[in-house]
Amino acid sequence: MDVNLSLTGVEQIDRLLKGFPDQFNHRVLQAAHADAAKPLVNKIHRLAPVGRTGRLADSIGIVKPPFGRSVTIGEIQVGPRRGLYGGHAAHLIEFGTKDRKTIKSHPIFGRNRGKMTAEPFVEPAYLATKDEVLSRIAVSLAQKTYSFMKRTIKNG
Repeated sequence: MDVNLSLTGVEQIDRLLKGFPDQFNHRVLQAAHADAAKPLVNKIHRLAPVGRTGRLADSIGIVKPPFGRSVTIGEIQVGPRRGLYGGHAAHLIEFGTKDRKTIKSHPIFGRNRGKMTAEPFVEPAYLATKDEVLSRIAVSLAQKTYSFMKRTIKNG
């Protein structure tokens, strides 16, 4: 009894597997994560309290740190942006402050600063949209994987 075994496409599969790390680099993953995070940004923007200036709600957005300053590949940051956007006090509004006592001996800080109650807006938005964001990431990465496989593997 003779058995013949023929295996084709090994070179194509090898080329495909070797090409995956190049296809999912920092920039591509950041784009996928930023696109998936849009519902979260919209929800945070809607839930952000509007103060006298309205700058907190305007500061909500996505920041894409460069590869050298990122902790993980494809990292993005969602929430109040600092700098020119004006989200400098967002953490005080989100978490509140404790009662700040008077320091009578200090000339500048010798005043009663009071207490700020927490008005969480980032965490509720995250909890409301996390499933949608995760599913959008999965869909985006699946589309990128499929398009790369389609380009790499030849029919026939």
